[in-house]
Amino acid sequence: MVNSTVIIDAGPLVALTNERDQYHAWARQESVKLKAPFITCDAVLSEAWFLLRALPKAQEKMLSLMQKGLIQSQFNSAPETVTLTELLRKYADVPMSFADASLVRMSELVQGYGRPPRMRWPIHSPPTPNPDARLTACSAALLGKDCD
Repeated sequence: MVNSTVIIDAGPLVALTNERDQYHAWARQESVKLKAPFITCDAVLSEAWFLLRALPKAQEKMLSLMQKGLIQSQFNSAPETVTLTELLRKYADVPMSFADASLVRMSELVQGYGRPPRMRWPIHSPPTPNPDARLTACSAALLGKDCD
């Protein structure tokens, strides 16, 4: 088991709660290996809820994970608007969503992550033939890759 804080994005959250998702088995396997609770932000919860809109069982599973404290929203965007604005402008051409910017900022604030130049954060993502093809603004920023 990994003993560090895990920040979860909408994609893995959807995969974890939707049994028909192509990455469901991977998400379940990773959720066992990684230490809960998984932290996130309200923007990610909203995005995941929207993506699960036609899947009430998956939405119920998401609510259950939240009620059990296994998924926790731990980010207040109000005091972070300057930094969020900077991130959204920097990665506008990728593009970066508000949820992505929030997760990047969360990673900077989580104890143990910090933001030294070019520091690489551990990213857990399902196996894919071309990992860079799925590189989002959030993961690009976390990996220290230039998106320009």
